Amino acid sequence: MRRLGAVLLVSAVLLLSAAPDAAARGFKVYGVEAPARGETEAVYWADYVVAGGKGSADGLWRHTVEIDYSFSERWTLGVFGDFEDTKEGSLRYAQARFLLRTKVLDVSPSGAGLAFRVVYDFPENWYRSYEQVEVRMIFEQFFGIWNVRLNPIFEKKTSGPDVTDGLSFAYAAGVYRPVAPSVSAGIELHGGIGEIRDRDPTPKQRHYVVPTIRWKVNKRLSWEVGAAVGYTREADDFTLKSLLEYRF
Repeated sequence: MRRLGAVLLVSAVLLLSAAPDAAARGFKVYGVEAPARGETEAVYWADYVVAGGKGSADGLWRHTVEIDYSFSERWTLGVFGDFEDTKEGSLRYAQARFLLRTKVLDVSPSGAGLAFRVVYDFPENWYRSYEQVEVRMIFEQFFGIWNVRLNPIFEKKTSGPDVTDGLSFAYAAGVYRPVAPSVSAGIELHGGIGEIRDRDPTPKQRHYVVPTIRWKVNKRLSWEVGAAVGYTREADDFTLKSLLEYRF
């Protein structure tokens, strides 16, 4: 079982990294673990576009405030507020998102863990002209000191002029290892191909490689930072990310 899990995870990561529109908001590869029952997690996300490339998003700040609450060992509810701040203007509210998450399998020495996240977006008209639902599968397994995570992501527009569009596919994947007692480092891949049945030409896709460092300050507080480097024409060239997480 463990060998099968290893083959599936490694094969999927290789496939996705070679795959030919993932928004550059909140670069994060999720693991199976969620807050414990009765526990709340507050997260502040911040991305800063240092060099926006063709999209000319230089100087753009993206902010997200997230609150999650686990009402059982398997189920979690959450809400997000997204904001943007350009160098030309002031902070603007972009959208609300609502989360339902369930853990199906715990990570174990003999096999991969599995969880699902369903997120529904309610954007402001200036930010995006349609609502959408996102379903993210979360696979996670340990191989010695190495932690491997894979998040296939399926998105569907539920309103707007293009509501008849089919499923879109995106991905997030990462490999991590400890480098100090409370610090881990890793490398992540993020991106997407657009609609599955009519995928975007490779130059129009957005793909990123993201080195990351995570510091577990104490049992409640952790901080993750990274630098996203876009390697397709439509991707932002260089984006800094920061995630502060606190559980209580």
